[in-house]
Amino acid sequence: MINWKVELSYIGKDFWGFQKQPGKRTVQGELEKVLKLLFDEDIKVIGAGRTDAGVHALGQVVNFKTKESKNFSCDKLYKVLNKLLPGDIKIKKVEIVDDNFHARYSAKRRWYIYVIYNNEEKNLFLRDYCWWINKPLDKDLLNLSAKLFKGIHDFRNFCVIENYDDTNVEIYESFWYFKEDLLIYFVSAPFFFEKNGKIYSR
Repeated sequence: MINWKVELSYIGKDFWGFQKQPGKRTVQGELEKVLKLLFDEDIKVIGAGRTDAGVHALGQVVNFKTKESKNFSCDKLYKVLNKLLPGDIKIKKVEIVDDNFHARYSAKRRWYIYVIYNNEEKNLFLRDYCWWINKPLDKDLLNLSAKLFKGIHDFRNFCVIENYDDTNVEIYESFWYFKEDLLIYFVSAPFFFEKNGKIYSR
């Protein structure tokens, strides 16, 4: 078996999230459809995380295994995938990795980025990529809240508690970056919980 590691980005606007769902257009579904065409076998794509409907990705990592290479080098597979996949998915890198690599369980850190457009006037060109808030936000308060978020915290009130033995998570990084009307929040942790108001996705 060959274990392929792929880094990709996608615009999530027209997807029902990453994970495959019956009758829904998803990132995993689009990937598996093209891979079956290329390798002539059913392939399961494993993602490092599962994004919700409408969520974009800058560097999502996935892996999948094939019985043989079908004469695909990493460079050739990179080019063919970018040619066959729809325009809202972009392959950034393809590698062959150790058989033990698992996109979800091998990940050591995950980053989420939240973007706010803070202006009283609507910007149509940013509507699919930002949360528009038309009243001025207190940047000092935002910075203070981000600092409080960093460290180890119990997130039992933000997840389906019966799914986890331990609900404590260490938030490695938590900070804001401000550029004119764009307020961008960065947060990273070893993993994030699912089903908690779209704050996290594991």
